[in-house]
Amino acid sequence: MTESDEAVRLHPQLATGPAIAGMGDAARHRELAAVHRHRRFFIAGLGIGQIISWGSLYYSFPLIAGPMGHDLALSSPEIYGAATIGVALGSLATYPIGRVRSAYHRVKAKNRCASAPYKLGGQKKGEPGWSGISLV
Repeated sequence: MTESDEAVRLHPQLATGPAIAGMGDAARHRELAAVHRHRRFFIAGLGIGQIISWGSLYYSFPLIAGPMGHDLALSSPEIYGAATIGVALGSLATYPIGRVRSAYHRVKAKNRCASAPYKLGGQKKGEPGWSGISLV
């Protein structure tokens, strides 16, 4: 299986998009292979960034654990136990919080689409409904 066949298998919508529809087979395969290759590098970059971020967090915690324990009158096992519980709770909360966040963004996107005609419908600057450029 070639790289472009793998890209089509993973993302079938790529094979029928308007930019690819008019291409010949060879050009389409080259384009799909390029898309797949770029996505692979993007995902690899995200993974490397996560490893560096978590590594720096993991190795910097002992630097502040001693002074934090002294200030809070806690022992080292209590400080490290609290950090362990915090990471465990964070990992357990990731999925439910992600679902809520996704639902919120879907609602927000629907509201933006519904309010776009009103916001762009000729209001003058300063009148209710004028939004300028919304970054949120």
